[in-house]
Amino acid sequence: NIFNFSPVPPQQKTHPTERPVELMKEIYETFAPPGSRVLIPFLGSGSGLIAAYQLGMSAVGFELSKSYKDSFLVKIHSME
Repeated sequence: NIFNFSPVPPQQKTHPTERPVELMKEIYETFAPPGSRVLIPFLGSGSGLIAAYQLGMSAVGFELSKSYKDSFLVKIHSME
């Protein structure tokens, strides 16, 4: 299996290891049945939460860094 997704451009990253939402969706669709619950212990940019939400999955994420949490909240509010 090969995932072919363009990386998040550096000027758009809110976290150093940010992954594209499309990649996270592909991973969840491959390894988790529909309606799964997803635990994301290192939330980072929040791509995993967004992907789970878009797939109709329940997700919980944790992040220790306030700056990453704040960046995620800004990203979510801009999507509305």
